[in-house]
Amino acid sequence: MLAAGEWKEADEETFRVMLVVANREKEGWLNVKSIDSFPCDDLRIIDGLWVKYSNGRFGFSVQKLIVAECGISLLKIILVSQQF
Repeated sequence: MLAAGEWKEADEETFRVMLVVANREKEGWLNVKSIDSFPCDDLRIIDGLWVKYSNGRFGFSVQKLIVAECGISLLKIILVSQQF
């Protein structure tokens, strides 16, 4: 999916894989504890694949840079996202 540029499908598959890694398939969402304990190596692999196949346009590291460049607090993003 990533190699084919099918971003929506790749995003859904990434989320599914993250749920499996975090052992949260049953719940269908990641909580703070599962995010805090998410294996760093797995996160780096996921990020690397997204960055590679999107030619640097997508990935966790790309999002982090955009947030930093805009001067937006990650805490603010977390608080806002919890409202939805």
